[in-house]
Amino acid sequence: MEEYLVTRAHGLKTRLLTRKDYEALIREEKKLTDFEAYRDIDEKAPIDQKIEKIFNVFSERLELLCGIAEEYRNLICLYADKLEIENVKFKLREIYGKRTKPYFYPYFHHIAVEELKGAVSEGEVWEILGNTPYMRGRKQPKFITGTVDEREAFLDSLYYEYARDVVLLLKRKYRDAILKAIDREALITLIYWSIIFKSTLDDLAKRGIISGLVPASFPIRNFDPLRLVRRIGVSPSVVKKHLETNDISSLMLILENENEKYYVKLSRKFFTGLPYLIYYVNLALNEAFNLERIMLGKILGIPEEEIFSYIIV
Repeated sequence: MEEYLVTRAHGLKTRLLTRKDYEALIREEKKLTDFEAYRDIDEKAPIDQKIEKIFNVFSERLELLCGIAEEYRNLICLYADKLEIENVKFKLREIYGKRTKPYFYPYFHHIAVEELKGAVSEGEVWEILGNTPYMRGRKQPKFITGTVDEREAFLDSLYYEYARDVVLLLKRKYRDAILKAIDREALITLIYWSIIFKSTLDDLAKRGIISGLVPASFPIRNFDPLRLVRRIGVSPSVVKKHLETNDISSLMLILENENEKYYVKLSRKFFTGLPYLIYYVNLALNEAFNLERIMLGKILGIPEEEIFSYIIV
């Protein structure tokens, strides 16, 4: 069953959009409906409905794989589960009166979107989380900054702790490679929060608020972003100017694009193994996010070259 699952992942990968496809979409040489997977999208529909359709395509791809090997559902959905965490962040921002996206991602594994939408207080949000594997058995920490950012960092920490728990159940021959992939993703998130919180991050670490962001498969000595980026394979000199100008978005794109090289290595080393599945799901999720960025970029009137710089391929 495992071999067939990976074989289907190989087949599904051939249907993903390419760099040339993204270029054609950005330059409006093609419409999204020109691609088989997205033919049912109404070009005249509101942006939130279009994005919902895009992420529905992603979810359908995952469900196809889950239908082959239900016992691997938690692994297949692992990267997609980030969408649930993002939805919780959206809800907290809404409760705190902060700017947020006007839509939730249409994805359900552990948290029903409608239930989350119905929450009217922060306490209700934590209660919903408490009934999921993300937070089950854990207490809500005492937040020290009073900001929604601190709560979002804790949500990221919960996600990566859960992700490691899922990966640790795998066979050892796959476990270490996938665990490193999770840890690299966690490290990128840790770098982001190290920039946001700066010196406060040490206090958050002592309170266990960001414990899940600290890699388990390789050591880090401190939270200095210039040191941490080396672990992703990026030279500090490349990101220093972005830190000095507080251009966090560009810095994150550099790290994420560099990190894609690790997934390529996974796909080559484990061509017929479960790490290839992770490689595929990561690419499929990238596609959904890429299309979201293109649509939002077009609406906001962002120049074509700048939109393309946001694409992760």
